Amino acid sequence: MAGRAVRVGVGALVVGGATWAVVRFGVPVWLTNRDHPLRPVLEALSWVAGIAGLLVAIGALVASTRAPGGGGSVRNTVTGRVDGQVLQAGTITGPVTMNSTAVALPVWVRLAVAGVVVVVAGVATLAVVVLTRAEEPELRAVVTVGAGSKCAGGWVVPTPAGPVPVSDRPEGATQADQGLVSVTLQGSLPAAVVLQSMRAEVVSRRPASTGVWLETPCGGDVTPRSFGVDLNKPSAAAVGLPGADGGEKVPAPSFPFQVNESEVEQFLITPNVSTDDVEWRLRVTWTSGTRRGETVIDDNGRPFRTTGTTAVSALYCADLNAGTWHPADSSARCGPLRSAAEAGLTGTWEGRGTLRVADDGTAVWTTGTGEARIRLLSILNQRATADVTASTTPEIAAGERLSLFYFADGIAAHSQLGAELTWCRPGKACG
Repeated sequence: MAGRAVRVGVGALVVGGATWAVVRFGVPVWLTNRDHPLRPVLEALSWVAGIAGLLVAIGALVASTRAPGGGGSVRNTVTGRVDGQVLQAGTITGPVTMNSTAVALPVWVRLAVAGVVVVVAGVATLAVVVLTRAEEPELRAVVTVGAGSKCAGGWVVPTPAGPVPVSDRPEGATQADQGLVSVTLQGSLPAAVVLQSMRAEVVSRRPASTGVWLETPCGGDVTPRSFGVDLNKPSAAAVGLPGADGGEKVPAPSFPFQVNESEVEQFLITPNVSTDDVEWRLRVTWTSGTRRGETVIDDNGRPFRTTGTTAVSALYCADLNAGTWHPADSSARCGPLRSAAEAGLTGTWEGRGTLRVADDGTAVWTTGTGEARIRLLSILNQRATADVTASTTPEIAAGERLSLFYFADGIAAHSQLGAELTWCRPGKACG
Protein backbone atom coordinates (compact mmCIF):
# COMPACT_ATOMS: atom_id res chain seq x y z
CA MET A 1 0.00 0.00 0.00
CA ALA A 2 2.85 2.37 0.75
CA GLY A 3 4.08 2.25 -2.84
CA ARG A 4 0.61 2.83 -4.24
CA ALA A 5 0.02 5.75 -1.94
CA VAL A 6 3.29 7.37 -3.04
CA ARG A 7 2.46 6.87 -6.72
CA VAL A 8 -1.04 8.28 -6.28
CA GLY A 9 0.30 11.27 -4.38
CA VAL A 10 3.03 12.04 -6.91
CA GLY A 11 0.56 11.63 -9.81
CA ALA A 12 -1.98 13.97 -8.20
CA LEU A 13 0.73 16.55 -7.53
CA VAL A 14 2.04 16.41 -11.10
CA VAL A 15 -1.40 16.60 -12.75
CA GLY A 16 -2.71 19.33 -10.47
CA GLY A 17 0.49 21.35 -10.71
CA ALA A 18 0.63 21.03 -14.48
CA THR A 19 -2.99 22.15 -14.83
CA TRP A 20 -2.29 25.20 -12.67
CA ALA A 21 0.92 26.08 -14.56
CA VAL A 22 -0.71 25.85 -18.01
CA VAL A 23 -3.47 28.28 -17.09
CA ARG A 24 -1.31 30.53 -14.92
CA PHE A 25 1.45 31.13 -17.47
CA GLY A 26 -0.71 31.16 -20.62
CA VAL A 27 0.60 28.12 -22.45
CA PRO A 28 -0.67 27.40 -25.06
CA VAL A 29 -1.02 30.86 -26.56
CA TRP A 30 -4.83 30.92 -26.72
CA LEU A 31 -5.04 30.94 -22.92
CA THR A 32 -3.44 34.38 -22.87
CA ASN A 33 -6.84 35.85 -23.73
CA ARG A 34 -7.38 37.44 -20.31
CA ASP A 35 -10.46 39.32 -21.51
CA HIS A 36 -12.44 36.12 -21.97
CA PRO A 37 -15.38 35.94 -19.49
CA LEU A 38 -14.51 32.35 -18.51
CA ARG A 39 -10.87 33.13 -17.78
CA PRO A 40 -11.40 33.87 -13.99
CA VAL A 41 -13.33 30.61 -13.52
CA LEU A 42 -10.64 28.67 -15.35
CA GLU A 43 -7.90 30.21 -13.20
CA ALA A 44 -9.81 29.49 -9.97
CA LEU A 45 -10.28 25.83 -10.91
CA SER A 46 -6.62 25.54 -11.85
CA TRP A 47 -5.67 26.75 -8.36
CA VAL A 48 -8.06 24.18 -6.84
CA ALA A 49 -6.48 21.45 -8.97
CA GLY A 50 -2.97 22.45 -7.95
CA ILE A 51 -3.75 22.75 -4.21
CA ALA A 52 -5.80 19.52 -4.21
CA GLY A 53 -2.95 17.68 -5.89
CA LEU A 54 -0.55 18.99 -3.24
CA LEU A 55 -2.86 17.95 -0.36
CA VAL A 56 -3.36 14.49 -1.83
CA ALA A 57 0.38 14.09 -2.21
CA ILE A 58 0.96 15.07 1.44
CA GLY A 59 -1.83 12.74 2.62
CA ALA A 60 -0.48 9.88 0.55
CA LEU A 61 3.01 10.33 2.03
CA VAL A 62 1.54 10.30 5.54
CA ALA A 63 -0.42 7.16 4.75
CA SER A 64 2.69 5.51 3.35
CA THR A 65 4.62 6.07 6.61
CA ARG A 66 1.82 4.46 8.66
CA ALA A 67 1.27 1.49 6.41
CA PRO A 68 2.85 -1.88 7.23
CA GLY A 69 6.29 -1.87 5.70
CA GLY A 70 6.04 1.83 5.25
CA GLY A 71 8.32 2.67 8.20
CA GLY A 72 9.88 1.10 11.37
CA SER A 73 13.17 -0.53 12.22
CA VAL A 74 12.61 -4.22 11.38
CA ARG A 75 14.79 -5.48 8.54
CA ASN A 76 13.20 -8.45 6.75
CA THR A 77 14.97 -10.89 4.47
CA VAL A 78 13.66 -13.68 2.24
CA THR A 79 15.68 -16.45 0.64
CA GLY A 80 14.36 -19.05 -1.74
CA ARG A 81 11.42 -18.90 -4.12
CA VAL A 82 8.57 -16.63 -3.09
CA ASP A 83 5.18 -16.47 -4.86
CA GLY A 84 2.46 -13.94 -4.19
CA GLN A 85 2.58 -11.07 -1.75
CA VAL A 86 4.61 -11.53 1.45
CA LEU A 87 4.23 -9.80 4.77
CA GLN A 88 7.05 -10.94 7.04
CA ALA A 89 9.01 -10.33 10.19
CA GLY A 90 12.39 -11.80 10.88
CA THR A 91 13.96 -14.33 8.53
CA ILE A 92 12.20 -16.91 6.34
CA THR A 93 14.22 -19.63 4.69
CA GLY A 94 12.94 -22.03 2.04
CA PRO A 95 10.09 -21.93 -0.44
CA VAL A 96 7.19 -19.87 0.79
CA THR A 97 3.85 -19.38 -1.01
CA MET A 98 1.50 -16.75 0.30
CA ASN A 99 -1.78 -15.51 -1.25
CA SER A 100 -3.34 -12.34 0.00
CA THR A 101 -5.69 -9.58 -1.12
CA ALA A 102 -4.33 -6.16 -1.95
CA VAL A 103 -4.79 -3.72 0.88
CA ALA A 104 -7.13 -0.93 -0.24
CA LEU A 105 -6.18 2.69 0.10
CA PRO A 106 -8.05 4.59 2.80
CA VAL A 107 -11.42 6.03 1.74
CA TRP A 108 -10.28 9.62 2.22
CA VAL A 109 -7.34 9.10 -0.14
CA ARG A 110 -9.60 7.66 -2.83
CA LEU A 111 -12.10 10.50 -2.42
CA ALA A 112 -9.32 13.07 -2.64
CA VAL A 113 -7.98 11.47 -5.82
CA ALA A 114 -11.49 11.46 -7.30
CA GLY A 115 -11.81 15.14 -6.42
CA VAL A 116 -8.57 15.98 -8.21
CA VAL A 117 -9.74 14.05 -11.28
CA VAL A 118 -13.07 15.92 -11.32
CA VAL A 119 -11.38 19.31 -10.97
CA VAL A 120 -8.82 18.56 -13.69
CA ALA A 121 -11.59 17.32 -15.99
CA GLY A 122 -13.50 20.54 -15.32
CA VAL A 123 -10.46 22.63 -16.14
CA ALA A 124 -9.92 20.67 -19.35
CA THR A 125 -13.58 21.11 -20.39
CA LEU A 126 -13.50 24.84 -19.75
CA ALA A 127 -10.20 25.10 -21.59
CA VAL A 128 -11.85 23.59 -24.67
CA VAL A 129 -14.68 26.13 -24.32
CA VAL A 130 -12.20 28.98 -24.03
CA LEU A 131 -10.32 27.69 -27.07
CA THR A 132 -13.52 27.49 -29.10
CA ARG A 133 -14.78 30.89 -28.02
CA ALA A 134 -11.37 32.52 -28.51
CA GLU A 135 -11.24 31.32 -32.11
CA GLU A 136 -14.83 32.38 -32.86
CA PRO A 137 -14.72 35.37 -35.19
CA GLU A 138 -15.74 38.73 -33.77
CA LEU A 139 -17.67 39.39 -36.98
CA ARG A 140 -20.21 37.28 -38.81
CA ALA A 141 -20.49 38.00 -42.54
CA VAL A 142 -23.27 37.15 -44.98
CA VAL A 143 -22.16 37.60 -48.59
CA THR A 144 -24.09 37.80 -51.86
CA VAL A 145 -22.39 38.14 -55.26
CA GLY A 146 -24.58 39.84 -57.87
CA ALA A 147 -24.54 41.26 -61.37
CA GLY A 148 -24.92 44.93 -60.44
CA SER A 149 -27.43 47.30 -62.02
CA LYS A 150 -25.70 50.43 -63.30
CA CYS A 151 -25.53 49.86 -67.08
CA ALA A 152 -22.41 47.80 -66.35
CA GLY A 153 -21.71 44.66 -64.36
CA GLY A 154 -23.38 41.43 -65.43
CA TRP A 155 -21.72 38.06 -66.02
CA VAL A 156 -19.17 36.63 -68.44
CA VAL A 157 -19.78 33.01 -69.51
CA PRO A 158 -18.18 30.70 -72.09
CA THR A 159 -19.80 31.16 -75.49
CA PRO A 160 -23.14 29.30 -75.26
CA ALA A 161 -24.89 27.33 -77.99
CA GLY A 162 -28.11 29.34 -77.62
CA PRO A 163 -30.02 31.62 -75.25
CA VAL A 164 -28.99 31.51 -71.59
CA PRO A 165 -31.71 31.19 -68.90
CA VAL A 166 -31.86 34.29 -66.71
CA SER A 167 -30.80 33.51 -63.14
CA ASP A 168 -29.22 35.26 -60.20
CA ARG A 169 -25.89 33.59 -60.91
CA PRO A 170 -25.64 31.53 -64.13
CA GLU A 171 -23.72 28.28 -63.94
CA GLY A 172 -20.04 28.72 -64.79
CA ALA A 173 -20.37 32.52 -64.82
CA THR A 174 -17.72 35.00 -63.68
CA GLN A 175 -18.84 38.33 -62.28
CA ALA A 176 -18.20 41.14 -64.77
CA ASP A 177 -16.46 44.38 -63.94
CA GLN A 178 -18.77 46.77 -62.03
CA GLY A 179 -20.81 43.92 -60.58
CA LEU A 180 -21.98 44.02 -56.99
CA VAL A 181 -20.89 42.26 -53.79
CA SER A 182 -23.23 42.69 -50.84
CA VAL A 183 -21.66 42.17 -47.40
CA THR A 184 -23.73 42.18 -44.21
CA LEU A 185 -21.66 42.33 -41.01
CA GLN A 186 -22.85 41.53 -37.49
CA GLY A 187 -21.00 41.25 -34.18
CA SER A 188 -20.82 37.80 -32.60
CA LEU A 189 -20.94 39.15 -29.01
CA PRO A 190 -23.04 41.80 -27.19
CA ALA A 191 -19.98 44.08 -26.93
CA ALA A 192 -19.62 46.71 -29.65
CA VAL A 193 -17.26 45.97 -32.54
CA VAL A 194 -15.97 49.05 -34.35
CA LEU A 195 -15.22 48.50 -38.04
CA GLN A 196 -12.14 50.61 -38.71
CA SER A 197 -11.40 50.00 -42.39
CA MET A 198 -11.99 47.74 -45.38
CA ARG A 199 -9.65 46.91 -48.22
CA ALA A 200 -9.48 44.54 -51.17
CA GLU A 201 -6.55 42.14 -51.48
CA VAL A 202 -5.85 40.63 -54.90
CA VAL A 203 -5.08 36.89 -54.71
CA SER A 204 -4.42 36.17 -58.39
CA ARG A 205 -4.54 37.95 -61.72
CA ARG A 206 -4.84 36.70 -65.31
CA PRO A 207 -6.02 38.16 -68.66
CA ALA A 208 -9.71 39.01 -68.87
CA SER A 209 -12.06 36.09 -69.52
CA THR A 210 -13.26 35.39 -73.04
CA GLY A 211 -16.80 34.38 -73.95
CA VAL A 212 -19.98 36.43 -73.96
CA TRP A 213 -21.14 39.18 -71.67
CA LEU A 214 -24.58 38.76 -70.12
CA GLU A 215 -25.64 42.36 -69.55
CA THR A 216 -27.65 43.66 -66.63
CA PRO A 217 -30.30 46.34 -67.10
CA CYS A 218 -29.55 49.90 -66.03
CA GLY A 219 -30.61 50.65 -62.48
CA GLY A 220 -31.19 53.69 -60.36
CA ASP A 221 -28.95 55.74 -58.15
CA VAL A 222 -26.11 54.33 -56.10
CA THR A 223 -27.52 53.55 -52.67
CA PRO A 224 -25.98 54.52 -49.31
CA ARG A 225 -23.16 52.41 -47.84
CA SER A 226 -21.71 51.86 -51.32
CA PHE A 227 -17.96 51.44 -51.80
CA GLY A 228 -15.71 50.91 -54.80
CA VAL A 229 -12.51 48.85 -54.84
CA ASP A 230 -9.87 49.26 -57.54
CA LEU A 231 -8.71 45.75 -58.42
CA ASN A 232 -6.16 47.13 -60.86
CA LYS A 233 -3.99 47.53 -57.75
CA PRO A 234 -2.64 44.60 -55.66
CA SER A 235 -4.26 46.07 -52.55
CA ALA A 236 -6.75 48.93 -52.42
CA ALA A 237 -8.83 50.57 -49.72
CA ALA A 238 -12.59 50.54 -50.19
CA VAL A 239 -13.57 54.06 -51.25
CA GLY A 240 -17.01 55.40 -50.32
CA LEU A 241 -19.23 56.33 -53.28
CA PRO A 242 -21.73 59.19 -53.13
CA GLY A 243 -25.27 58.15 -53.86
CA ALA A 244 -28.92 59.11 -53.56
CA ASP A 245 -31.80 58.11 -51.33
CA GLY A 246 -35.31 59.09 -52.37
CA GLY A 247 -33.96 61.57 -54.89
CA GLU A 248 -31.75 63.27 -52.31
CA LYS A 249 -27.99 63.18 -52.72
CA VAL A 250 -26.15 61.22 -50.04
CA PRO A 251 -22.48 61.97 -49.34
CA ALA A 252 -19.93 59.20 -49.68
CA PRO A 253 -19.86 56.93 -46.59
CA SER A 254 -16.67 56.57 -44.59
CA PHE A 255 -15.35 54.38 -41.82
CA PRO A 256 -15.62 53.71 -38.91
CA PHE A 257 -18.93 51.90 -38.40
CA GLN A 258 -20.16 49.95 -35.38
CA VAL A 259 -21.92 46.59 -35.06
CA ASN A 260 -22.77 44.17 -32.28
CA GLU A 261 -24.89 41.08 -31.69
CA SER A 262 -28.12 42.93 -32.47
CA GLU A 263 -26.96 45.70 -34.84
CA VAL A 264 -25.77 45.02 -38.38
CA GLU A 265 -24.27 47.02 -41.26
CA GLN A 266 -24.66 46.23 -44.95
CA PHE A 267 -22.05 47.34 -47.47
CA LEU A 268 -22.40 47.28 -51.27
CA ILE A 269 -19.01 46.76 -52.91
CA THR A 270 -18.45 47.56 -56.59
CA PRO A 271 -15.25 45.99 -57.95
CA ASN A 272 -13.44 47.92 -60.66
CA VAL A 273 -11.16 45.88 -62.95
CA SER A 274 -10.10 46.99 -66.43
CA THR A 275 -8.42 44.29 -68.52
CA ASP A 276 -7.82 41.42 -66.06
CA ASP A 277 -9.61 38.48 -64.47
CA VAL A 278 -8.94 38.93 -60.77
CA GLU A 279 -9.46 36.77 -57.67
CA TRP A 280 -9.69 38.84 -54.51
CA ARG A 281 -10.79 39.00 -50.88
CA LEU A 282 -11.96 41.72 -48.53
CA ARG A 283 -10.17 42.39 -45.25
CA VAL A 284 -12.00 44.28 -42.51
CA THR A 285 -10.02 45.57 -39.52
CA TRP A 286 -11.91 46.04 -36.25
CA THR A 287 -11.49 46.90 -32.58
CA SER A 288 -13.53 45.82 -29.58
CA GLY A 289 -12.43 47.31 -26.28
CA THR A 290 -8.70 46.62 -26.04
CA ARG A 291 -8.82 43.90 -28.67
CA ARG A 292 -7.93 44.31 -32.35
CA GLY A 293 -8.42 41.94 -35.23
CA GLU A 294 -8.92 41.47 -38.95
CA THR A 295 -11.69 39.47 -40.57
CA VAL A 296 -11.24 38.03 -44.06
CA ILE A 297 -14.42 38.02 -46.19
CA ASP A 298 -14.69 35.91 -49.34
CA ASP A 299 -17.25 34.20 -51.56
CA ASN A 300 -18.35 31.59 -49.01
CA GLY A 301 -14.93 29.95 -48.73
CA ARG A 302 -13.54 30.91 -52.15
CA PRO A 303 -12.00 34.18 -53.34
CA PHE A 304 -14.29 36.59 -55.14
CA ARG A 305 -13.67 36.59 -58.87
CA THR A 306 -14.30 39.55 -61.19
CA THR A 307 -13.28 39.93 -64.83
CA GLY A 308 -12.97 42.84 -67.19
CA THR A 309 -15.14 42.76 -70.31
CA THR A 310 -12.43 43.74 -72.80
CA ALA A 311 -11.98 40.19 -74.14
CA VAL A 312 -15.63 39.21 -74.70
CA SER A 313 -16.79 38.44 -78.23
CA ALA A 314 -20.44 39.43 -77.90
CA LEU A 315 -23.04 40.99 -75.66
CA TYR A 316 -26.21 39.12 -74.71
CA CYS A 317 -29.33 41.12 -73.77
CA ALA A 318 -31.72 40.16 -71.00
CA ASP A 319 -35.27 39.42 -72.13
CA LEU A 320 -37.12 39.26 -68.84
CA ASN A 321 -40.40 38.27 -70.51
CA ALA A 322 -38.80 35.23 -72.13
CA GLY A 323 -36.54 34.65 -69.13
CA THR A 324 -33.37 34.40 -71.24
CA TRP A 325 -30.29 36.26 -72.35
CA HIS A 326 -29.94 36.31 -76.13
CA PRO A 327 -27.44 37.83 -78.62
CA ALA A 328 -27.71 41.59 -79.08
CA ASP A 329 -28.35 43.12 -82.48
CA SER A 330 -28.86 46.63 -83.82
CA SER A 331 -32.53 46.62 -82.80
CA ALA A 332 -32.00 45.20 -79.34
CA ARG A 333 -32.68 47.37 -76.34
CA CYS A 334 -29.24 46.73 -74.84
CA GLY A 335 -27.44 47.33 -78.16
CA PRO A 336 -24.34 45.63 -79.57
CA LEU A 337 -20.74 46.11 -78.50
CA ARG A 338 -19.03 48.85 -80.50
CA SER A 339 -15.66 50.38 -81.14
CA ALA A 340 -14.99 54.06 -80.50
CA ALA A 341 -15.17 54.74 -84.24
CA GLU A 342 -18.45 52.82 -84.71
CA ALA A 343 -20.02 54.74 -81.83
CA GLY A 344 -18.92 58.10 -83.27
CA LEU A 345 -16.85 58.94 -80.23
CA THR A 346 -13.57 59.67 -81.97
CA GLY A 347 -12.41 63.23 -82.55
CA THR A 348 -12.48 66.39 -80.46
CA TRP A 349 -15.04 67.35 -77.83
CA GLU A 350 -15.24 70.68 -75.99
CA GLY A 351 -16.59 71.49 -72.56
CA ARG A 352 -14.70 71.83 -69.33
CA GLY A 353 -11.42 71.51 -71.18
CA THR A 354 -10.86 69.57 -74.38
CA LEU A 355 -11.39 65.81 -74.82
CA ARG A 356 -9.67 64.07 -77.75
CA VAL A 357 -10.62 60.44 -78.45
CA ALA A 358 -8.40 58.27 -80.68
CA ASP A 359 -9.56 55.40 -82.89
CA ASP A 360 -8.21 52.81 -80.43
CA GLY A 361 -10.47 54.13 -77.63
CA THR A 362 -7.81 56.02 -75.71
CA ALA A 363 -8.52 59.65 -74.85
CA VAL A 364 -6.77 62.68 -73.39
CA TRP A 365 -8.68 65.31 -71.42
CA THR A 366 -6.83 68.60 -71.08
CA THR A 367 -7.99 71.29 -68.67
CA GLY A 368 -6.56 74.46 -67.15
CA THR A 369 -5.65 72.45 -64.03
CA GLY A 370 -3.94 69.46 -65.60
CA GLU A 371 -4.39 66.47 -67.88
CA ALA A 372 -6.11 63.08 -67.59
CA ARG A 373 -5.64 60.00 -69.75
CA ILE A 374 -8.75 57.89 -70.26
CA ARG A 375 -9.26 54.39 -71.71
CA LEU A 376 -12.66 53.34 -73.05
CA LEU A 377 -13.43 49.77 -71.91
CA SER A 378 -16.85 48.89 -73.29
CA ILE A 379 -19.13 50.82 -75.62
CA LEU A 380 -22.78 49.85 -75.91
CA ASN A 381 -25.77 51.51 -77.46
CA GLN A 382 -25.67 55.06 -76.06
CA ARG A 383 -23.47 54.24 -73.08
CA ALA A 384 -19.87 53.38 -72.29
CA THR A 385 -17.49 52.78 -69.41
CA ALA A 386 -13.94 54.10 -69.15
CA ASP A 387 -11.00 54.11 -66.76
CA VAL A 388 -8.85 57.06 -65.81
CA THR A 389 -5.34 55.65 -66.31
CA ALA A 390 -3.41 58.78 -65.27
CA SER A 391 -4.38 62.21 -64.02
CA THR A 392 -2.80 65.48 -62.91
CA THR A 393 -6.12 67.33 -62.63
CA PRO A 394 -7.89 67.43 -59.24
CA GLU A 395 -11.32 66.78 -60.81
CA ILE A 396 -10.78 63.06 -61.39
CA ALA A 397 -8.17 60.68 -60.00
CA ALA A 398 -6.15 57.91 -61.61
CA GLY A 399 -7.94 54.58 -61.14
CA GLU A 400 -11.44 56.10 -61.14
CA ARG A 401 -14.19 54.63 -63.27
CA LEU A 402 -16.26 56.82 -65.61
CA SER A 403 -19.78 56.00 -66.75
CA LEU A 404 -20.63 57.78 -70.01
CA PHE A 405 -23.89 58.46 -71.79
CA TYR A 406 -23.29 59.69 -75.33
CA PHE A 407 -25.40 60.98 -78.19
CA ALA A 408 -24.73 62.65 -81.55
CA ASP A 409 -23.41 65.93 -80.24
CA GLY A 410 -22.49 65.37 -76.63
CA ILE A 411 -21.09 63.17 -73.88
CA ALA A 412 -22.16 63.23 -70.21
CA ALA A 413 -19.81 61.47 -67.81
CA HIS A 414 -20.07 60.61 -64.11
CA SER A 415 -17.03 59.54 -62.15
CA GLN A 416 -17.07 56.83 -59.50
CA LEU A 417 -16.60 59.47 -56.82
CA GLY A 418 -19.39 61.74 -57.99
CA ALA A 419 -17.77 64.20 -60.43
CA GLU A 420 -20.03 65.24 -63.35
CA LEU A 421 -18.45 66.17 -66.71
CA THR A 422 -19.94 67.27 -70.02
CA TRP A 423 -18.40 67.65 -73.51
CA CYS A 424 -19.96 68.64 -76.83
CA ARG A 425 -18.86 68.75 -80.44
CA PRO A 426 -17.21 72.08 -81.34
CA GLY A 427 -19.85 74.69 -82.07
CA LYS A 428 -22.60 72.77 -80.19
CA ALA A 429 -24.05 73.94 -76.88
CA CYS A 430 -23.17 71.87 -73.78
CA GLY A 431 -25.56 71.54 -70.89
